[in-house]
Amino acid sequence: MAANTNAEVSRREILRICFAVCLAVAVLSLVVEAESPGAASTDHIPQNRPANKEPDKLKLGKTENLIMKTIVPTTTQQPALAEKFYMKESSDGIVCFLASFAAIFQVTYLSEKGVQKTNWVTMPWNVTWSKDGPCRETNTELDISWDSYSFTLSFDVGTCSDSVDAENKDDGCWSMTALRLGYNTSDAAVFQNPKEEGTHKVYYNDSALFETPMGFSYLCNGDTVVTLKGHDEVTLKLSALQLQPFHVISGEFNEAYLCPQEATPSIPFRSQKAAIATGSVLAVASLCVIVGYYVRRTYFEKVKYQTME
Repeated sequence: MAANTNAEVSRREILRICFAVCLAVAVLSLVVEAESPGAASTDHIPQNRPANKEPDKLKLGKTENLIMKTIVPTTTQQPALAEKFYMKESSDGIVCFLASFAAIFQVTYLSEKGVQKTNWVTMPWNVTWSKDGPCRETNTELDISWDSYSFTLSFDVGTCSDSVDAENKDDGCWSMTALRLGYNTSDAAVFQNPKEEGTHKVYYNDSALFETPMGFSYLCNGDTVVTLKGHDEVTLKLSALQLQPFHVISGEFNEAYLCPQEATPSIPFRSQKAAIATGSVLAVASLCVIVGYYVRRTYFEKVKYQTME
């Protein structure tokens, strides 16, 4: 009887050791997983137009340090923005270009006394633009004009950069590669005693903007701010922006590729080290269950059966 009791105690100790080892391995794996670096990536998931975001917070990847500014009016209050829809058609009536946005320009210029002044120019509703093509496959432009102002947006097709996160990036990307604004400082409603009267031009062509996989439109409800330079310095703010200069289907915007500010964050991924540790824990836990079940069936249940006899 004493021998059976000692054997039973010994077997229980074996079980305790097995479960203690399993627990230790589990705790160790959790520590390893917690210390392993995880990273959250922001995927540009095509989505429907989201709610409006706070202004002046848009990020444009590698170009953000070059173009981002906060518009601070120095002389006059910023006027209201007017969103406008633009469309271009080919000679046979097929829509090949779509754009929708509101634009406002903050123009900084010198007065005749050499004093720096700033004023706002809002692109109005009653603008004209090049509605009839040409519809090209690799480059195109949108030419807009009103009063003494002309505004041109240029788009090109090329290979996608590493910053583009999309399954079909191998098909290439389109982007806005240049902006041009022309205006006449003789407009007394905007320019008060300018130092140089006449036609002025400013440009932006430092880097590509709004890089988007082919077949998608680009969507950003927040404000995009770009600085144009030339005779003067002009800060352009685009709001409620959606563009599709290529591959328009059925005359409507295709699925939207969101700007970084509005893209949906993906689930943070864990490193391979954490995955290996988790898998190891599951394997060891499974082994412990099998061993424990075998020990219980072989020794404990047998002892109980003999005791009942």
